[in-house]
Amino acid sequence: MAGLKILHIAPHLRQGGAERLLFDLATHASDGIAHHVALMQDDVFFDRARLDIVNLGFHLDHRLGALMHLPGSRRQLHALIGRLKPDIVQGWLYYGAFLGLVASARARLVWSIHNTTFPRLLANPLLHLVDRRLAACSRRAPDAIVYCAVSARRFHEARGYAPESGLVIDNGVDLTHFRCNAARRAARRAELKLSDDEFVVLLSARNDPQKDLPNCLEAFALFRRETPQARLLLAGRGMDCSDPSLRGMIAARHLDEAVLTLGTVANMPDLLNAADVILLGSRFGEAMPMALLEALTMGKPIAATRIGDVERLPCPPEALAPPSDPRALASALAFARTSDPRWESAFVEARAQFGLDGTIRAYERLYRRLAMQGPPS
Repeated sequence: MAGLKILHIAPHLRQGGAERLLFDLATHASDGIAHHVALMQDDVFFDRARLDIVNLGFHLDHRLGALMHLPGSRRQLHALIGRLKPDIVQGWLYYGAFLGLVASARARLVWSIHNTTFPRLLANPLLHLVDRRLAACSRRAPDAIVYCAVSARRFHEARGYAPESGLVIDNGVDLTHFRCNAARRAARRAELKLSDDEFVVLLSARNDPQKDLPNCLEAFALFRRETPQARLLLAGRGMDCSDPSLRGMIAARHLDEAVLTLGTVANMPDLLNAADVILLGSRFGEAMPMALLEALTMGKPIAATRIGDVERLPCPPEALAPPSDPRALASALAFARTSDPRWESAFVEARAQFGLDGTIRAYERLYRRLAMQGPPS
C-alpha cells in the first residue's frame, strides 16, 4: 500500500490526555504515514515545531463568535482536504468530530471520543447540541468511532451512537520518557525545595469541576493528619494562586504551607519523578485518565476515584475510592503510601498493557484497514 495521509481535526492542543495522544500519534508515525493537524483554535501546549498545523481560526472561549466563524472554517477545511487529499480524516472530541463531517464524502472518517458523562445541559448547551447531532449522524458518517475506554463506548452507545462503528483503543504512554530516574528526581525536588523526608502527592489536572478539587483537598487534609510530612503539588491549567477560589479552598483546610501550586508544567516526567503518589479525585467524565497511566507505567502508586475505566487499571482495589468521598480517598492515599507487594506487579502489567507502541500500532492497523476500502463512494 502506498503512503497514507492522515488529517486530524481537533479543538486545540492544550495540555490534556486526548491532546497528548494526538501529539504522540502525529510525531511517532511509522514510515509511510504522514500526519497533518487542523486546529480549530491555535492553542498548542506541545512542541509545535514537530507538527504540521493549520489554524482554522476559531475562538472557542467565545461560543457565539465560534458559531459565527463556522461557515468560513468549513470552507477552509474543505479547501484543505482538497489540497491534501487525505486517506483518513480523524475528528477529535466532539467539536473535532462535528467539523470532520465536512470530509465524510471525500475521505474515510474516524471519530475519537475520550470522555464519559456530560456537564449539565445549562452549563454547556452547545456541547449537548453537537452531541445530539453526532449521535444522529453516527450510522452513516464515520467509518469508525474510537473510544479510549469501554465505559466511554457504553455511555455513548446508550445515547444513540452507532454500535457497529465503535471500537476501543486504549491510551498509551511513551515509556522512553515516563520512567524512574533518581538524578531527575533529586534535581526536581531540589528545585521545588522539597526535602528527602517529605512525602509528595501530585495532582496533575486542570482546575475544573470535573476534577473535584474540594474532594481532593479534603482527602489530602485528612491524610496529612496521619502523615504531617506530606506535601501536595497542584499542576495543570488554572492550578496557580491567581485563582482566588483555589486560594480559598486551600486556606479553608489550613493547607497553605503544605500545598505548592505550580500551574501548567511542561516537563511532566520530571515532576512525576519528584512525586511519591499520584492523586486523582474526579467526580465525573473521566474515561481512561492519562495521568494515572503515566504514573503506573513510571512505577508510582496512585489514589483515585472509581470513574470511567479506572477500575480496569492493574492496581490494588484499596487504592480506589468512590467519587465525592474524601474519607475513602484519604484511605486510598494511606494505602498508596504502603509497600504492598502488589504494586510492583501493577507497574509491570501497566507497562505491558499501556505502552505507546501498542496504541500506535492499533491506530495504524485501523488506518490501513479503512484505506484499503478506498475512498467513500
